[in-house]
Amino acid sequence: MERIDLETRSDGYFALFPERLLPRGLRAGISLRAAGDMDPAKEDVLGNRGRLFRLLGVDPDRVLRVHQVHSRIVAAAESPSMGTGAWPEADGITAGSGRAVLAVTVGDCLPVYLADGRTGAFALVHSGWKGTGIAVEAIARMEERYGSRPEDLTAVLGPCIGPCCYGVPEDRWRSFLDAYGPRAALQAADGKRRIDLRGANAVLLERAGVRRIFAVDGCTCCDAAFGSFRREGPSFTRMLSLLGGF
Repeated sequence: MERIDLETRSDGYFALFPERLLPRGLRAGISLRAAGDMDPAKEDVLGNRGRLFRLLGVDPDRVLRVHQVHSRIVAAAESPSMGTGAWPEADGITAGSGRAVLAVTVGDCLPVYLADGRTGAFALVHSGWKGTGIAVEAIARMEERYGSRPEDLTAVLGPCIGPCCYGVPEDRWRSFLDAYGPRAALQAADGKRRIDLRGANAVLLERAGVRRIFAVDGCTCCDAAFGSFRREGPSFTRMLSLLGGF
């Protein structure tokens, strides 16, 4: 797993991943706290999303999202329910064409971006602790629908809360240790148990056969440039992760 830095735009509203990571025609990134709350369920923040789309040159009609429920369910951009406004309950989306722009919101949870350099297919998932494993589910859907192979995929693990701040109860820590090993479950010098969402997902992706894995350094809770549930509380700033042809 290679660590990478974000390439923040001068306006400070959106951070892009280095273009070298993704197949030609795809871009990926995440909104920053300065861009405001991106929760699609709140009518009063639709202006924030519209402003961001204008800034990026994104046609809102091309943006596909899901009703996130902290699951391992992955929807397909080509399914009849997508694009109708009746967004399906899921936490990930796959697409076979760069015309779509996939979107999920996060705020400490991990966005995982997947792109197939051979077929052009791609996927974006929201992976919280409950949904850990959804990235592997997305790979399976990409294999079934588009003929993707894990060895042809690039995975980018976006900004999320780090183990420095993610203290958890012992039962959750133990479940991560048993399932994903010591890269996912750490015990600090003070005895507190912490989990590493990026570490858990890196282990899963490697097991699935993905060879090109990149991870954004840093912690959303430590870095005030990002929205964070743990730092901000219930009224936290939801960030918008985007992947597609924009």
